Amino acid sequence: MSNMNEKTLAERLRMAMKKTGLTQAKLADAAGMTQPSIWKLLNGKALSSTKLIEIAKVLRVRPEWLSEGKGLIRENEKENLEKNISYDDIFSVAVYGKNGPTGEKVLVPDLVKSKYCRAYRLDINSGCADAPAGTLIVVDTEEIPGTGDLVYACINDTMSVYRFMQGGMFGFLSVDDLRIPLFELTSKSSLIGVLVYLSRSLRRR
Repeated sequence: MSNMNEKTLAERLRMAMKKTGLTQAKLADAAGMTQPSIWKLLNGKALSSTKLIEIAKVLRVRPEWLSEGKGLIRENEKENLEKNISYDDIFSVAVYGKNGPTGEKVLVPDLVKSKYCRAYRLDINSGCADAPAGTLIVVDTEEIPGTGDLVYACINDTMSVYRFMQGGMFGFLSVDDLRIPLFELTSKSSLIGVLVYLSRSLRRR
């Protein structure tokens, strides 16, 4: 049996996504779904999906575990997702800083491959628990964000991770602390890109 205590589909899905580093947008694309459908599953607005097998395949977990919490997380393995998942196909992404490329590169799963990918290393904690200081994020600068997506933006000369919300002219940015008001994006705001992968243990090249 699984030694994880996630009781709901939403909790199991969130844990598997966190361990694999995939965002809502990339998981939706890989599983042949829409981003709002993934958002509904993550937030308990939908209790199941006809695409659970596809989702499990992308996340490399057993469909029975994902849907019902039964058995091992991964097929024919006693270890769980606490162990790093390996990928057969990887590609390198250039790491950027505030002043441009740093000369460093990191290796990420081919699943998120795009010529518009850039990597950034977070020097300070963001307002989102999924992206603390030390996290290395990969963003797609051309992907259009959807509600609930993590995005990287430069606000008041500070680069950080926010959660995107649709609305207004260009959308809003939020953090996990609900006491902090939404920040409305303007045409001058610098939305760098949508997070497509994040990890605290990406390998340098």
